[in-house]
Amino acid sequence: MPYVITTSNPTLRAAFDEAGGRGIDLAERIDAAESRTAVATLDEARQTTLGAVIGDRDYEDIRHVDVHAAHIMDESGGTIGPLPDGTVIEVRPTSWLDLAASCDTDVDASDGYITDDEQADILAAFNAR
Repeated sequence: MPYVITTSNPTLRAAFDEAGGRGIDLAERIDAAESRTAVATLDEARQTTLGAVIGDRDYEDIRHVDVHAAHIMDESGGTIGPLPDGTVIEVRPTSWLDLAASCDTDVDASDGYITDDEQADILAAFNAR
């Protein structure tokens, strides 16, 4: 089952909105903090989430409870955060059909059968956005 990992920073977004959408520094920080990534398996979702939790943060800024949450995440996904910098990581299971429909791909997922090569094409198309 594929998963979509969404990373956002509501704290930065609120500050940007409060500033009336002004501030190049804030806009750049929001762009860096917001992302959506699709992966094929729960193990990949855990690893991607763990990478987002650790990121380029100093050791002192990494909360072990967040690392633990990434490691024990189950098939239903979940939310981690907010992290100390305000980042929130959401992991949601999805279907190959929904994932294919949300991106620009030539894969026909309507029959419900997706080959490994088609899965790779769907992931590449989604993650290229």
